[in-house]
Amino acid sequence: MKSGMKYLIESFYRSIVEGEPPPIPYREILLTAKIMDSIFAQLHQGLHASEEGHPSSHRGRWNSQTSAADCVASRPLS
Repeated sequence: MKSGMKYLIESFYRSIVEGEPPPIPYREILLTAKIMDSIFAQLHQGLHASEEGHPSSHRGRWNSQTSAADCVASRPLS
């Protein structure tokens, strides 16, 4: 795992210094960040709901503005 991180950091550094393309496209970085933010928000909501004694539910919250990232992030992990 450390060698993969080292490779990405070195590649990113080269992309800045030598003008090479970044090792991961910016679109994928932003999409991953959005998915992770959604997961963390759901975990946070779940913790608050369990503290209040009732489960957190996201059913019925989807509409035409929901993105693919929102749908992926809303899936249960199990």
